[in-house]
Amino acid sequence: MTTTAAKGDDTISLQALLEMQIDARLNRAANAAEDAAKALRRIADAVETFNALFASVIGVGKTTCYGENGADFGPPVNFIRSGRGNGVFACDADNSSDDEE
Repeated sequence: MTTTAAKGDDTISLQALLEMQIDARLNRAANAAEDAAKALRRIADAVETFNALFASVIGVGKTTCYGENGADFGPPVNFIRSGRGNGVFACDADNSSDDEE
């Protein structure tokens, strides 16, 4: 079975038309996949930038516990940076007062 073009001079077989249609669909699918990959790359870049920004404002400081023998360093604590970001924090036990309870 053959199909004629508008001018009547050229003929294209049905199989050739079907192959062209399949190629066109594959090209559209490939283009859609490339567009999706580009969008996912932009999302990944945005998440990476957000994580870097968030990590840049988190600091680690030392806790200083004051006891009978003087100052003793406790476990490190995370904090949101403000200023230089090299603060020293008192232990929770040092912040509580028995007189106020």
